[in-house]
Amino acid sequence: MFFDKFDKVTYDPSGGPRGKEAVNIINSILVKYHPATNTTQYLYHTVKDGETPEILAHKYYGNVYYHWIILLMNTIVDPNFDWPLGASQFAAFLTQKYGPGNEGKVHHFKDQNGKRLDEVAGLDAQEYWELNGSYPVNVFPVSNQEYETVINDAKREIKVLRTRYLNEFVNQFEDLMNRENFVS
Repeated sequence: MFFDKFDKVTYDPSGGPRGKEAVNIINSILVKYHPATNTTQYLYHTVKDGETPEILAHKYYGNVYYHWIILLMNTIVDPNFDWPLGASQFAAFLTQKYGPGNEGKVHHFKDQNGKRLDEVAGLDAQEYWELNGSYPVNVFPVSNQEYETVINDAKREIKVLRTRYLNEFVNQFEDLMNRENFVS
C-alpha cells in the first residue's frame, strides 16, 4: 500500500500527550518532489460525479492500486476533503456546514467584476450595510451554495500521469522512498 512507505507520527489534535499513530502526510518526499511539473507527462481529466481516484486508476492504468499516483499528482492529502464531492455528498455537506435551510442564503456579495465586497470596500456586507444603510450599486449576492459550488468545481480538473510514464514513475518513487537514498 502506498501509505505504508510513509513515516508514522503520534497525533493528538488537542495537543495532549496521548495521541494516535497516523501517517505523516507531510513526509519530505512531498516537499522535495512534485511530479506534476512536466506538462508532457500528464493529461487533464475532469472528474465526473461518482468518479473516485480508484475508478480513475482503473480507467487509466488498469489497476485500482495506482490511485495513490492520482492523489500524489494532484497533491491531494485527504480525499475526503480535497476530492470533488458528488451531488448527494455536496448537498449533505452544504446542509451540515450552513445548517438546514441556509444553503441558499447570502454568503457574500460581489461587484460586476467578480470581486468580493469585502475586497472592494474592505468590509463584509453586514458592516457595509450598517455604515451606509444600503449596498453599493452593481453589487450582487453570492449564496452559500454558489460559493461552495465554485470551490467544488475547481477540484474537478485534475492531472493524470500518462500511462507511458507509469512504470518509470513507480520505480522512481520507490527509489525516492527508500530511506537509504534520502539526503538530509
